[in-house]
Amino acid sequence: MKRISCGVTIALVGTVGVMLWQRPLDSADDVAAVAKVAKGITVLIDGVNPGSGIIVGREGNTYTVLTAAHVVPVQDEYDIVTSDKQKYPLKYNTVQKMAGVDMATAKFTSDKTYPVANLGDATKVSEGNPVFVAGFPKPGAAISEPVYNFTTGRVTANASKPLADGYGLVYSNSTLPGMSGGPVLDKQAKLVGIHGRADGGQLERQSETVYVKTGFNLGIPINTYLGMAPRPSLVAVAPTTPPPPRPMAPKPAPVAANPGRADDFYLLAGDRYRQGDMAGAMNQLSQAVRTNPNYAAAFATRGVIRYIQRDQPGAIQDFDQAIRLDPSYAEPYVGRGLARSALGDKAGAIGDYTRAMELRPTYAEAQYNRGVLFYNVGKIREGIEDLRRAADLYLQQGNPVEYQRTQETLRVATSNCRQQIRTLCDW
Repeated sequence: MKRISCGVTIALVGTVGVMLWQRPLDSADDVAAVAKVAKGITVLIDGVNPGSGIIVGREGNTYTVLTAAHVVPVQDEYDIVTSDKQKYPLKYNTVQKMAGVDMATAKFTSDKTYPVANLGDATKVSEGNPVFVAGFPKPGAAISEPVYNFTTGRVTANASKPLADGYGLVYSNSTLPGMSGGPVLDKQAKLVGIHGRADGGQLERQSETVYVKTGFNLGIPINTYLGMAPRPSLVAVAPTTPPPPRPMAPKPAPVAANPGRADDFYLLAGDRYRQGDMAGAMNQLSQAVRTNPNYAAAFATRGVIRYIQRDQPGAIQDFDQAIRLDPSYAEPYVGRGLARSALGDKAGAIGDYTRAMELRPTYAEAQYNRGVLFYNVGKIREGIEDLRRAADLYLQQGNPVEYQRTQETLRVATSNCRQQIRTLCDW
């Protein structure tokens, strides 16, 4: 029997490879209501490098779209495609880029009525709160055109000291290239941020056979926009007065008296990770959990870094703590499964992947990892079934990269050769 020998799909969130957290969200009806709002206000910005945007204002027949500045970097031909598939030219002379932050507005004209985002208050969003991100992932070999995508997740940090370009919100939602500029909504369907960055498409080689995928999702708080946008262009649906601009820095206070500092440490940890400074990331995460001993995401993220550094016992300790703090988190079970598998505890790893899938039936990474592990321990039929289910989930979720990767794994698993796949899977 050929063995699928490779590393695993680890969805890391937080700049430090934080895992993609997802507790059980509110009722399906509540999520569906947010999804309906998101679809109406989210637009595709079609150009050489397609991106997403949000309808945030209307004056007569002129609509204002908010997006990330890097979606419309230079003068070119862009079209705005609305939820009803109508295409409107974006006149580049209407583009206004905001100084010091990765945000821009653009305008289009239509005599049709489109919904306008209800602007919220990002300062009221805290770690653990559910958030929703929408947008149009770029097409790939499996998907020939941008397809609207709506994802659920949780806030992992809301820092009081944003990074460069205004990024201060961190969340666990699975995002893909092309979703930049899309909305980040709270459970009341209010716009609390603009999605802009994710490391989800980057792979980092850790050894000859192990690869780790990062997925640090970042947004700019909507309050930054409220503090900078020209007032005449805002026609918010909210009946209340928009909240004041969010301060760029908190008032000085002792660390113990300011729980928000834990979020700041977490955000800085991610920044260190992106720079390749693992020691710096670990230091920031340790400060985060000292400041807030109940910070499950910080423990899980530290576990991921320890896994990358091959400190599997230390990784398991951190994953255990994250699970103790919140047993409904799906991803720490996947992280612990990876560490257990690396130590030879295959049965324990399969149990962890199974628990993650029980918590979130659409968790493609857990399905994929369990499928590879089943295959490698001789349960061929179960392994192939899991891999096929993972491929279907990736396709449904508009993730062409992971769909193709899973199809490659399936081709090897069902062939007669002894090829070893060195890609994303359990090892």
